[in-house]
Amino acid sequence: MKSQIRHGHKRRISRFGILPLIYLLFHAGSLMAQPITVIIQTPDGAREVCQGSGTFILTAYAEGGNQNFVSYVWDAAPGMLIAEGDYAIFNNEFSTPPGVYPVGVTVTDSEGNTGMAIVNITLKQTPTVTITADGPTAFCDGNSVNLIANPVNGFNFVWRRGSEEISGATQPIYTAYESGNYRVRIIAQNGCFSLSNVIPVTVYELPPVSAGNDGPVCEGSDVQLQGGPDGMVSYAWTSPSNPGFSSTLQNPILPNIGPDEAGEYILTVTDDNGCEDSASTLVVVDEIPLAPISASSSDPFVCSGTEGTMTLTATGGSGQVLKWYTGSCAGAFIGQGNNLIVPLPTETTTYYVLWESGTCGQSSCASVTVTVTEAPVLSITSTPISCSGEEDATAT
Repeated sequence: MKSQIRHGHKRRISRFGILPLIYLLFHAGSLMAQPITVIIQTPDGAREVCQGSGTFILTAYAEGGNQNFVSYVWDAAPGMLIAEGDYAIFNNEFSTPPGVYPVGVTVTDSEGNTGMAIVNITLKQTPTVTITADGPTAFCDGNSVNLIANPVNGFNFVWRRGSEEISGATQPIYTAYESGNYRVRIIAQNGCFSLSNVIPVTVYELPPVSAGNDGPVCEGSDVQLQGGPDGMVSYAWTSPSNPGFSSTLQNPILPNIGPDEAGEYILTVTDDNGCEDSASTLVVVDEIPLAPISASSSDPFVCSGTEGTMTLTATGGSGQVLKWYTGSCAGAFIGQGNNLIVPLPTETTTYYVLWESGTCGQSSCASVTVTVTEAPVLSITSTPISCSGEEDATAT
């Protein structure tokens, strides 16, 4: 049979020439299978992917054949691929067990030529992490809550508040002082990472407390304490200077106040978030001044024309400031304080002294008079003395 085909061809060649043979060989070549080269490309050439790391697309690139590719048949373990023509989506969900998964694709052109490629995709285990709080997550400014990641061993931690990473927060426990939505990202040794659940933290501002009073006042008067702001859930006044005092009024009155009730008064307010803050005010109570018992001068008598200074001294009485005057009680002010040094007067002068106490005014005066006297005039008269005789000389 083979020989017949061979002899027959010889006869045709001898009868018609070589061109029909060339024509036959050319078309026979076109009828032969043309190979197709197939490459499966992955994102960035990766062959490893973490569970739950997002869409992982495999793309088939074919060359050869007649370039009219009509069929892409993908092959993988059941449920591992979603095929869409020349690409397929690899199932790397968290629910997919980690392991090595072969993926193949067969490409066919319109003339039936085929090509095939296979890649192994390693699905790496992604860690899971949850965070919990060790206390209330809504609290007043100045407090905090610990956020605890689980698991805590074998991972790197990066804490976030909102979309921003918290600088230096790389431990499994983070202490939150500010409002925000907190979560942690853990990174396993295989490079896979996971984000935790979100814990919202709310930090309430403290109420803007203020405290004041309408003093200073004189002893025996009323003092009104003034607290703010309005609309608080509660007000609580106390005083370390007046241990017997307390009030839950916003603006209480201290009636007939005495000097022993003066000092610091503290207001603590609580708002509707349960937050509290304190402020204090100083209550000043002026004592009623008592007049000095006496006044004296270091030089009660002064000779006219004498220059220098003298010291004025008061004894007894009480108040805030000791003041000296001339002319009358509270007349012409000349200075304050005890043992006041003043110039010697040039004429007889009465000095008045009193105690003064803020809102309580002035006491009555004690006084001292410094007398200025004229200096005595010395006169001398004489009788001429004669050396002859025995008359006596006299002098006045």
